[in-house]
Amino acid sequence: MKKEVKKEGLVKDLIEKRRKGEITEKEAYQEIYRRGLEHGKYGSPLSNTLLLLGHVLPFLPIMVAILNVLSNIPSLAPFIERLTFMHLLFQVPRIIFPQNVTYLAVAAFITSVIIMAHAAFLRAKKGGCGWKGESETIMLVTEGIYSVVRQPAHLSSGLILLSLTISLSKWLPFTFLSVIGNILVFVGFYISSIEEELNLLKWGDDYRQYMKEVPRFNFILGLLRRITSKR
Repeated sequence: MKKEVKKEGLVKDLIEKRRKGEITEKEAYQEIYRRGLEHGKYGSPLSNTLLLLGHVLPFLPIMVAILNVLSNIPSLAPFIERLTFMHLLFQVPRIIFPQNVTYLAVAAFITSVIIMAHAAFLRAKKGGCGWKGESETIMLVTEGIYSVVRQPAHLSSGLILLSLTISLSKWLPFTFLSVIGNILVFVGFYISSIEEELNLLKWGDDYRQYMKEVPRFNFILGLLRRITSKR
């Protein structure tokens, strides 16, 4: 039995209509969902699970601090006492970073937020679906940060958590849970980013060419390619 080959270039007609002004950004956004081409439909359960766990683990010590406060309330004290295993779980050595590392983490956090905002701005302005649909584009955005890496949002999101947990390590203990959490987030985003079936369905050969020209995550390689291409 032959494997069914999925059609590609499924948004080319929408691109043409947007360029001619025949449909609005809102209509293009609605059509993406009508055709079942939204990102949520193609999300990986594995990557979503890893991302959820990864974002929760580094901040679990906050829960312990809250439990300590709640344990002073007489009506809640008996219940809190039953959760003493959580206190034991977090009685682990914390990783102390030099001040210079903390400063670098703050700089990395700010840079990552700027990259994420820039990527969102480009998708909203150049993607054909406006701000409401900035994650559900019909136009293939290949300029700005997207000319350096294909997945700037995923890359910056992972760096935001890592830099944030290091920046706050003076107040939020950075432990083995933080290490595991950050690893899970990067693995989750990596799995999510390599699943580019949706982009291939949308743009077909145009996206394949883009994949050849721009790396997925390698910012240094992407930057070097862009610099050399302008010479």
